[in-house]
Amino acid sequence: MSMVAWGGDSASDVLVPPEDGAEMIAAEVGVLFGGKLESSTKARLFRREAPPRIGVSPPHGVYLVSLEDAKGKNWLERSEFYSWRYVFFDVDNPLGVAEISQDKSGHYRLFRVGSRAEAFATLEAVRQLDVIVGDEVYELRFVRVISLAISAVWAHGQQGFSCDKFVIVPSDSAGSLSNPAVGYWEGNDFVELISSMAIDKVAFGRDVLFGSKASFRAQEL
Repeated sequence: MSMVAWGGDSASDVLVPPEDGAEMIAAEVGVLFGGKLESSTKARLFRREAPPRIGVSPPHGVYLVSLEDAKGKNWLERSEFYSWRYVFFDVDNPLGVAEISQDKSGHYRLFRVGSRAEAFATLEAVRQLDVIVGDEVYELRFVRVISLAISAVWAHGQQGFSCDKFVIVPSDSAGSLSNPAVGYWEGNDFVELISSMAIDKVAFGRDVLFGSKASFRAQEL
């Protein structure tokens, strides 16, 4: 997959992450990703002079979707950029995930820290998308529908949202590993899945991890 570093949906809508994002994360986190090292030692590992075995992915934008927007068919276009997400790893071993977002004054702050399992799921999803899209050019994104406990690694292309590719990754919610929705989705199918789950959530309070579309897909598989 030929990845563009970052961007918006037009030349005038370019999103640029802070140059010192990874260092900012290391400075703010005490015990990073559940590790046992003290904050000062752990921070040193992630600064620019860090040993080459400690790596960090290029930042990818996180887009949030409200439950109300998710009910519509154009919810993906209405998703809003919120934060920059980084995956840290030691050689091929994932260490964790961290996100930074801007506060009201425009300064970046640590927004959240994710587990080693979240980092592993992200790297596996990127590898899967890399095989699927081949040499096509895509922007790597991450979409999160908090009210549905659904998150997905998102390959956003230039041919429109319907042609985008997604891999739903397990969340920290109970039962997510056995959730039949976890895995690869084409653009239109993913949009329909989220829309149907949002409608069910609002109308019936149904357990969204096993919504009707996901269960139907599991039967097909």
